[in-house]
Amino acid sequence: LEDGKLKDGINSLADGMKFPLKKIYVIDGSKRSNHSNAYLFGLFDKRIVLYDTLLEQSKGHDERILGVLCHELGHWALSHLRKTMAVALTHMLFISWLYGKTSHNVEMFQSFGFSDTPHIIGLLLFSEINAPLESILGLAMNWMSRRYEYQADKFASGMNYTNELAEALVTLHIENLSNMNPDPFYSAYHNSHPTMIERLSALGAKPKNMDLTAVSGSKETSSESAEQSQAEKKEN
Repeated sequence: LEDGKLKDGINSLADGMKFPLKKIYVIDGSKRSNHSNAYLFGLFDKRIVLYDTLLEQSKGHDERILGVLCHELGHWALSHLRKTMAVALTHMLFISWLYGKTSHNVEMFQSFGFSDTPHIIGLLLFSEINAPLESILGLAMNWMSRRYEYQADKFASGMNYTNELAEALVTLHIENLSNMNPDPFYSAYHNSHPTMIERLSALGAKPKNMDLTAVSGSKETSSESAEQSQAEKKEN
């Protein structure tokens, strides 16, 4: 990331939280899609990555980017990554142990019409039998992930980035063409993040307190560009 007000703000935010930030990168996500995001990586030397689409969509509103990063830093401060990794490793060990208990179960193979116990067939049978359990575990993992998202949002709110984060969420959902208010049961089963409406409600953010003019302006510009591009194709 080039030197400037935004970089200074990110460094100040990281210093205030004692986050061991080493570098800030910008990736060219625009070459693939309009999807925008930001994330952290690194086990020891921490780095922040910003999508160029996020910078473009939040141009003139650096505080929104800081709100998003405050949310991401909340995951770090609350040790969400370590907890998630611990749960994921425990899950892998449990599944490996369970497969070891069933991989040579002759009765299981015979019940599916196999006279011997080939390893590859055992793996396929175990995957099918384990599917209902994985659905339940997946639901539990989604619940944990959604809980962490609420906690990270609350962390950002505690750092006085409530409205900035709310505005950023609205911007991201509009630009990424996300479903802002899907069916709650479908969302609970399939989505690892709460819906935008749920997150705004938890933040206590209200649209009347948000500056969304830049968001709508951005969409109008994108729409005009798309229409112009289609017109040029027709002429050609």
